[in-house]
Amino acid sequence: MSTSSFINALRRFMAIRGKVKEFFSDRGTNFIGGAKELGIPAICVEDRTLKTFYNDQGTVWKFNTPYSSHMGGSWERLIGIARRIIDSILYDARHKRLSHEVLCTFMAETTAIMNSRLLVPISSDCDSPCV
Repeated sequence: MSTSSFINALRRFMAIRGKVKEFFSDRGTNFIGGAKELGIPAICVEDRTLKTFYNDQGTVWKFNTPYSSHMGGSWERLIGIARRIIDSILYDARHKRLSHEVLCTFMAETTAIMNSRLLVPISSDCDSPCV
């Protein structure tokens, strides 16, 4: 992914979700390794063009230390949930060719499923609704 295509993806994300104050991520050594293996030039988030874009947007990108993806427990858990949802959706469509439109629809449905889950347990006791 080139710097310009990454910025375009980030702009699309911000157009849907709004301005981002902080990004948290791991360093994605598996992505870097895969990009090298496939001969795809990897993005370096310390790139001057990206830094300028982040500064203009008021965004900060914070990284976990290298080789410690366990530090991103909450988002790693959400990645696993998204993966299971997408696997089950794609299992139903395994004999079909997926167009960009169908894949975008699957991702929107995955987002809807993930956003509809409860964040905290709900009590069934009407005398104590907060527990």
